[in-house]
Amino acid sequence: MPMELALDLMEGSRPLIVDSAVITAINTRMVTRDDFLQVGR
Repeated sequence: MPMELALDLMEGSRPLIVDSAVITAINTRMVTRDDFLQVGR
């Protein structure tokens, strides 16, 4: 299977996977407010 086809097939599920991973990281406190920088204030 060509790489482009594999990436095209994967594209539809990517937002669900990424959203789930981000929400899990926040809910389990793997990521906290201290992990981010505030810029411009």
